[in-house]
Amino acid sequence: MIMCQHDSKRYASRQILVSAVALILFTFCMVTTQAQSPNVGFLKVVAQNYPRQVSPSSNFAVSVDVEYAVRTNATLRAAVFSGPLDATGPELWHSTNETVSGGGDKIWAFNLIAPSSEGTNMEFTFIAYYLDNGTWRYYNDTTLGPGYTQIGIKVASEADLRVDVGSSNQQISIGNLTKTTDNSGAITVALPVGREYQITVPLLVELGNSTRLKFNSWEDGSNQTSRVYTLDGDSSLVASYRPQYLVQINSVVPTYSSSLWYDKGANVTLHIENSIPMSWPLGALGLKYSFLGWSGAVNSRSTDLNFTVNGPMIIDANFTADYSVLYLLIIPIVGVLGGTGLLVIRKRGKSAPTEEEPKSAVVEPKICTKCGEPVEKEWNHCIRCGAKLASSETVQDG
Repeated sequence: MIMCQHDSKRYASRQILVSAVALILFTFCMVTTQAQSPNVGFLKVVAQNYPRQVSPSSNFAVSVDVEYAVRTNATLRAAVFSGPLDATGPELWHSTNETVSGGGDKIWAFNLIAPSSEGTNMEFTFIAYYLDNGTWRYYNDTTLGPGYTQIGIKVASEADLRVDVGSSNQQISIGNLTKTTDNSGAITVALPVGREYQITVPLLVELGNSTRLKFNSWEDGSNQTSRVYTLDGDSSLVASYRPQYLVQINSVVPTYSSSLWYDKGANVTLHIENSIPMSWPLGALGLKYSFLGWSGAVNSRSTDLNFTVNGPMIIDANFTADYSVLYLLIIPIVGVLGGTGLLVIRKRGKSAPTEEEPKSAVVEPKICTKCGEPVEKEWNHCIRCGAKLASSETVQDG
């Protein structure tokens, strides 16, 4: 029993010694590793900007964005070589040495000259270096780097520009050039590369039957029908359009008559009053229109109408003329006028009689007493029998 306790103590002492030695060795390795590791934590290319195509012998700009992290001050530089990374050729450009600390990013910008021959490809490699104990190094892994990028640029005087609006027979302007889209709804033109061009597409594309397309945006994010585009290589620009339909509201009330375009799928709400005054001067007299309901593409008797536009629509807002106020006005007026007329008649009936003009005396013709024929007043003898007439105005026989 005593021997067992002694062995246990000796075993524990040995374990403590082994642990101490391991800790010393681990600390030594860590110090050695830190002493031999580079001062730069990472150095990687994160972005680059360059033209996809350039004209022969042209001067063009390139920029490369490099992120870095260093423990203490570190020296960085960059260089560009002709050809790919595994077969770098002559140096085309290099930067000055720069001292940095902490973390950040550095943008190196430089100009290069394109080859003079048409139709070739220019290849070059950009490398970001850090100085490590007198030696320039770069990271070739994806964790701490990569600290390089390989770039290929087409060398040609012209590039193809394709503009697509999705509808045939549409006019598209590129600078001073105007082209009509083909059956596919696009145009393709060859233009000098490296220049800016004003490109304009239609705002509206009329399809007929109260249907049209309205410009929405370009697929690359531009939202103007007229835009400036720098042609840096073969390019394709696509303009997107949204369908619209004409919604026509017919009404005898001009306020509610309209013809408006709506996007496909739009939700529309219309409100109308139950009673609308007529136009002047009838409205001033209190005459109005009374709402009956909606008909046509939508049928409803509610003054609030909700519908979804999925095609051209014709909707009638129906009203009836309400003359009830006019009737109420006419009846009293007629009564007043009628009463006034009766009073006038009565007054005329009761007025004093006026003196009448004397009536002309009626002259009775003379009658011949012998033959009974009438004769003129001035005659003294009958023209028929020759008998002498009496002197009175009327002569009677016996």
